[in-house]
Amino acid sequence: MDSAVNGTSLEEALKRSLRASIVDAGTGYVFTNAVKGLDSDALVDNIAHKLAAGLVGCASAELNKQSCEAGALGAAVGEMVGDYLVTGEVQDLINNDNLSIEEKDRILNTGKLTAASLALLLGYDVNTAANSAGTAIENNSLVAPQNTIEASFKQAILRGDVAELELLLDLQGVSLTVAERAMVQQAITAIQRVGANDAKILAERYGINWANKANHIFTSHSGPIGEALLKKFGSSEKAFAEIFKAVEKLNIKTAGQSEVTVNVSGIIAKVRVFNNNGKIVISTVLKF
Repeated sequence: MDSAVNGTSLEEALKRSLRASIVDAGTGYVFTNAVKGLDSDALVDNIAHKLAAGLVGCASAELNKQSCEAGALGAAVGEMVGDYLVTGEVQDLINNDNLSIEEKDRILNTGKLTAASLALLLGYDVNTAANSAGTAIENNSLVAPQNTIEASFKQAILRGDVAELELLLDLQGVSLTVAERAMVQQAITAIQRVGANDAKILAERYGINWANKANHIFTSHSGPIGEALLKKFGSSEKAFAEIFKAVEKLNIKTAGQSEVTVNVSGIIAKVRVFNNNGKIVISTVLKF
């Protein structure tokens, strides 16, 4: 925001944000103990998480006399790729320390390649962006939850288990921040709105904060189609779930990104999707 309003470069804006902070030269430590913590402390707004990763990536790059912009870009992209690839079964393997070296390398290389490609398009240093993305993924996305309670909450959300989430909230001795409690309450509300089975599928496909994506799609767009979907289904979570099911019925075979038209209970919507090895995810809904 500072960069946009005051006309400063991204590098200067990020430097200003970090000036009052002490940044550990061991970037892995910072990601694991500072940025990772935002998953529980401030994940109600996922953008803050990506910004924090970008700030650490910038600082790390500068410590090595490399491009701040490239470091920030790489770290933010790494976080997004990690969110996209580390869900469901993969998260379970990480939690149990059973993730194979091959799968780990696939996730790391996907993040590095994505960051490097964007850096090349934007004219930033390719190697710095790729390395920053790898650091973010390795020390954040590929790390198991820091404590048993956090893991229990995540697993309950992945199962769509409202009763378990409510039980965990009521446990004596469980200390949650305001943001953590709000995130869990949001998950409970989302599960109740779409049902446990649909919530489980959406959490496996989009991560435990899938409701944020649903809300973002409907709050960042305005128009008759979006309004009709909200009116028909009563909530952004339920509308998103119904769009997802309509997309799944198409049995899309086209690899990568494509645009499809779906009939959602009589409402026609155009959706941009991405096919990742047979698993279809919704990027956004077009022409709302």
